Amino acid sequence: MGTIEPSATAIRRLAIIPARGGSKRLPRKNILPLGGRPMLSWSVEAALESGLFERVCVSTDDDAIAQVAAEAGAEVLHRPASLGTDAATVAEVCSHHLQSWAESGEQYDHLYCLYPTAPLRNADDLRAMATIFDTKNDAIAVVAVSQFMHYPHQALQLGVQGELKPFWPELVNLRGSDLPDLVAGNGSTYAVAIEPFKQTLNFMPTEGLYAYSMDLMRSIDVDTQAEYDLLQAVLACNQRSAGR
Repeated sequence: MGTIEPSATAIRRLAIIPARGGSKRLPRKNILPLGGRPMLSWSVEAALESGLFERVCVSTDDDAIAQVAAEAGAEVLHRPASLGTDAATVAEVCSHHLQSWAESGEQYDHLYCLYPTAPLRNADDLRAMATIFDTKNDAIAVVAVSQFMHYPHQALQLGVQGELKPFWPELVNLRGSDLPDLVAGNGSTYAVAIEPFKQTLNFMPTEGLYAYSMDLMRSIDVDTQAEYDLLQAVLACNQRSAGR
């Protein structure tokens, strides 16, 4: 499952790609076709190509997803039905698998959670996140982020009759230059030290959290048909540019 570089052997890294079968807004989104192969396979390939991980795993409750994962070269983790519902969190899924390994004496240092619906994150991104983690002595977690498309402090709360109210009235009239740089987790990748994570089940702790910045167009996270259409358009544009 990829070659572990000599410099990475001191830290045992684990990749888990959560991919349940019951997505509602965009059915079967994890294995929709993208560039001639299932979307899930893009994240499996990135993890394997990075050479960072002792194990590259796909956690699923779905047989079709399990088959796609195995064909892409990942280890398949079968989660219980209770962790395949809308109420179950990805943190709970990862915790379940970590506990199972710990009970059999398998220990890892860092967990990387890769969402399969953000397929343009690549092996270089994962290596860069590992470098941040390994060079920041106080790092507990690293999260992939991107810039906001609109000023977040100008968020408006929509009422049932269509009326609007500023969500942060004390901030809404400020200029962007009056605020510090603001970014958002792009929903693609979270890396966390496992021991602190087991205590909190939190991928974004209040301390020791560092950012890895990704380009907005590579940060598309697919939850809706419109986002899937946008992703296909961006990929087609990238392929045309590469062919010039």
